[in-house]
Amino acid sequence: MPKRFTNEEIELLSKSPYVKDIKQDRLTLTHEFRCILYDEWIKQPSTFQIRETLKSFGFDCSMLGKIIINNIIINFKRYGRPTNGKNKVFGQSLYSVELYDNSFLIDSRVFVKSRKGINFSSDFIDKAFKEYPSVSIESLLESYGLDPNKVGYHRIYELKRKLEDGEKPKEKISADAVEKYSGHPYIKRCTATHFTLKKQFYDEAIIFISYSIDEILGIFEIDGSDLPIRVRNKIKKQLISWNGDSDNMMIECDQEFRCRIQHNRMRALEKLSMMHFERIRKILPSLSPEQKKALCIWIRDLPHDRYDYSIRSILKRVGISKSSYYSILSDDNYGMKERQDEIDFEYIKKVMDYKGFRKGTRTIYMMLPDICGVHFGRNKILRLMRKYNCICAIRRERTELKTNRENLKSNRKPNLLKRRFRLARPGEILLTDVSYLKYGLNRTEYLSCVKDAVSGRVVSHITSSGNDLNLAMWYYVKKKYQSN
Repeated sequence: MPKRFTNEEIELLSKSPYVKDIKQDRLTLTHEFRCILYDEWIKQPSTFQIRETLKSFGFDCSMLGKIIINNIIINFKRYGRPTNGKNKVFGQSLYSVELYDNSFLIDSRVFVKSRKGINFSSDFIDKAFKEYPSVSIESLLESYGLDPNKVGYHRIYELKRKLEDGEKPKEKISADAVEKYSGHPYIKRCTATHFTLKKQFYDEAIIFISYSIDEILGIFEIDGSDLPIRVRNKIKKQLISWNGDSDNMMIECDQEFRCRIQHNRMRALEKLSMMHFERIRKILPSLSPEQKKALCIWIRDLPHDRYDYSIRSILKRVGISKSSYYSILSDDNYGMKERQDEIDFEYIKKVMDYKGFRKGTRTIYMMLPDICGVHFGRNKILRLMRKYNCICAIRRERTELKTNRENLKSNRKPNLLKRRFRLARPGEILLTDVSYLKYGLNRTEYLSCVKDAVSGRVVSHITSSGNDLNLAMWYYVKKKYQSN
């Protein structure tokens, strides 16, 4: 049953600038606000996101009711960004897109006819299952020459939901794969339609979450190519959300199989450690002195007797020289210079803010003892001011201004009209100017008009989204093109 608003609720909601129309059984939001809601919802498609956005704009969700919020989400899923919205402030929507006809989509061979209209073809779905999510649905449609906005958001959304849920009809596990994995220690159930792994698999595989699902399955001697993509996506999804709620029981298997799995895990762990070492090597230049010292302490405290890596090999992989490593560990004041510079600059900043006028190094040098009770040399003051980008530029010569003045003087054009606009025949003297048209959310359009100085008639006009030389010269180019 639809929500019915009381007179007090109608009076309260009608005061909101985001409500276009309200009656007892209907609430209409402005097109601008519906676009804002859609932009926030698309970041995290959920009811919670809609509620939080409505609260941030002063709406009471309990007053609006669950049905209105659900209808907003249904319209977003079905039609995508709000279109054809009109109100007295913002005018016609900028996001109106004319969708493709069904016949055009069928001719593109991306869609086929069905009982409920048209659906994506099986070939396109197979390709999407193989490449999604590394390649988006929108990119696949563009590769077929189709505009995703004209295909329709609802069709793309439904296909994404099926891909993420692992839904793909008529895709079964082969009989050879079922026979191959029937006695596998880590597989709980394997049939033509079902594939389930034991909890111990997720406990041991969670450490390799950064690998692809095929590499993770290969560690446990499961060939990913034997399984449909929906099964692999489902395993990856469960592995990401795994919380370690197994019974910690050991897998019952023969000694040879256990040795092979341990060997595969050790090789994968070595590859994983190399990947992390490379990541540390890349971010090492951006680390602060405190972070570098913490890294060296962490390397020192590693139990090296449990691993094959010595301190020298770890330092080589991380990118720290041996001399720097021992120098950082032995220096108790390492990184304190940065902190001391911050403290000293606070004194300089206090002098610079004194009475509000700008000060150079000489003035700061003379005022520091009286204001802060400390004394710095001029070289140190200059170094700290340069370091924290607080250089005083009172007497600095600005050569660019001098160059600009000389360029303006040399490029100045003669005044041929001398404000005698009407002492000519119509069509001989044309005037032009640019006007700014504000609309929407901080959007600007530029209007350029060409006016006859004698008759006062507007000869032509044009609008553009950019105020550049092309907008100023468009009429000259147009006349030149017509004359040719």
